[in-house]
Amino acid sequence: MNTSTCLLVALSLAALSAAAPAQQQATQDLRRVEISGRAVRHDVSRVCPGVANALQDSLAYTAYREDRSATLRVNFQLSGSQLDEVKATDGTREYREAVRRAVRSLDCMDAASASQPQQFSFLISFRSERDAALDAGPAPASRVALLEER
Repeated sequence: MNTSTCLLVALSLAALSAAAPAQQQATQDLRRVEISGRAVRHDVSRVCPGVANALQDSLAYTAYREDRSATLRVNFQLSGSQLDEVKATDGTREYREAVRRAVRSLDCMDAASASQPQQFSFLISFRSERDAALDAGPAPASRVALLEER
């Protein structure tokens, strides 16, 4: 190796070693990033007594009219007894709109949500008449079902 090559290698190593602490600091800063948010609760039946029957009653006509199988995710915020930010995803537009209306009409109350809004999430399953008949056996199957995650 000639002198200029050795000098170039030495300068490169010096530059790398000077940049290493800055890179290490940047990596450490990235590890400390916090994401703030509220835990999502899934105990909808506890805070909205009779929710399964209420949703079946409210959504029976929509299930009959649409006659399609679908599963929708429902998210809402509960502040005391006030339901806000009701969102339904997946399924047809008709299902989403009917589910949002039905959820807004629920009677819910939770002590924890009185002091701080709580986020809730659950699934609603719609089954077509054909799918419900296949699953029913001797008893008629419900075409609308609340599915709570554990």
